[in-house]
Amino acid sequence: MDEHNNARCPHYQLYVQPLDIETQPNVLAIRRCMLTERLIGLLRQTPDGGLLTQKLTVRIDSEREFAIIGPDLEAVTQTGCTIKRCEDQCTPAYVSHLDHFNGSDPHLEEVTCHETVEATTSKDRSQKLSTQFSPT
Repeated sequence: MDEHNNARCPHYQLYVQPLDIETQPNVLAIRRCMLTERLIGLLRQTPDGGLLTQKLTVRIDSEREFAIIGPDLEAVTQTGCTIKRCEDQCTPAYVSHLDHFNGSDPHLEEVTCHETVEATTSKDRSQKLSTQFSPT
């Protein structure tokens, strides 16, 4: 595989949740997909989108849910979340799920598998959309 195939997907994030325990280790590492969280935020605005979205997340505490599955319905992993997977599997699946549930992304042109200035804006928007499905 070349360097492009091995490069980490810009939607992959590692979130660390502190645990309220005294023994080591006292943190939980959560591998999450911001593209899936963006998808969930959009699908939850459709009548039947919950049929899929409830299967894509794990609830860590009463306030936060994290997408632990990519749009391609494969696990989010440090080695598996690559630009190649994003381009070949995740982005087409993202569009397909939106189409299937009659959803839309008004900023679909910002969905990219490459880290750019636009992707940073997209990531900010993804974060905003992902908080739409977190209870307040």
